[in-house]
Amino acid sequence: MRRYNPTVLHKPVPFMNNGAVCWGNSLIQFLLSCPQFVEIINEGTGRNDIFIEFEKLIKKIRTGNPDSQYGPIAIISLLNNFSTRHFNINLQNGQQCPDEAFHFLIDAMKNDNIEYIFKTRYDSAPFCNLCKKFGDINRNEPNITIDLEFHKKLNNPVEFSENIKKHMLRSEKYVCDKCKQTNTISVIQYSLRMAQSVIIVRVKNNNVGGNFGLSKENVAYPPHFSLEGKDEILNYKLVAQIIHSGSQYITSGYNPVSQKPYFSAHSGGHYYAEVLRNDHSPSAQSQSNSHLNKYDIPSVVPTHGDIWYRCNDFSITQISSDISYPMNNSSYLLMYCLI
Repeated sequence: MRRYNPTVLHKPVPFMNNGAVCWGNSLIQFLLSCPQFVEIINEGTGRNDIFIEFEKLIKKIRTGNPDSQYGPIAIISLLNNFSTRHFNINLQNGQQCPDEAFHFLIDAMKNDNIEYIFKTRYDSAPFCNLCKKFGDINRNEPNITIDLEFHKKLNNPVEFSENIKKHMLRSEKYVCDKCKQTNTISVIQYSLRMAQSVIIVRVKNNNVGGNFGLSKENVAYPPHFSLEGKDEILNYKLVAQIIHSGSQYITSGYNPVSQKPYFSAHSGGHYYAEVLRNDHSPSAQSQSNSHLNKYDIPSVVPTHGDIWYRCNDFSITQISSDISYPMNNSSYLLMYCLI
């Protein structure tokens, strides 16, 4: 599997927002913080329009071209053409959901290598609240994001890893195979079967209505966690997150790309990204070690030179060189890369 290689990344650059496209800008900053994704773009294995626009954008950023700030406009426009043509969804009609747009984007790029790095596989089994038994196990189709409902603060890598490996999600009405009774509110247990080199978590909470983002408590997501692979321990590192601010409302439906029901968070608010880069500078090295003991970070997790940036459309701000930084109760999407 491809692993985290920060040398292929470049410092984030400003992106123009010409009207309610902060969801698109934050999504593209998010993806450009994934070395595995950038490597595949640089290899030139795809030739469709969106793939080519990503190639152009990365080249502009690499060469310091000031026009790079306009690069996402072409990608967002092509993505909207795809979603409108195939699913009758106009992504340029007001605020949109970055997660839904991410599914459309990966589908539109039609690149097996890109799909492969994101697709995680789970087995699922419905749980009957009446007879307290699990139904038959289903081998689900792979999905590019993992939905997690956090009912408590999780800043411990072990607890977070356990939730990745096995978690419960609410579902629609369920008729139990065992007792034949109908559960008006049911849950499904998901058990990890195979993880890939990039894990993207969509954060949900336990509020009625499927609201995303945790309640207003001090929430921390671990900067790393580990999973047991077939022949080795797989160590993952947090490299980017998309954050929502402001009010939001919830829509639900059936996602034709992921082929499962969804809740989407839309808003009159705003999305921005926080992304990790590695500058390999002596000053950054000395600062990034200041909180190593807080999370008991193993030696295999490289932290020297790590710097977090906030990418808020045209504003790029260095916010921390502390590995323990990412703490936000409005995080919506989290990206972990295999190192």
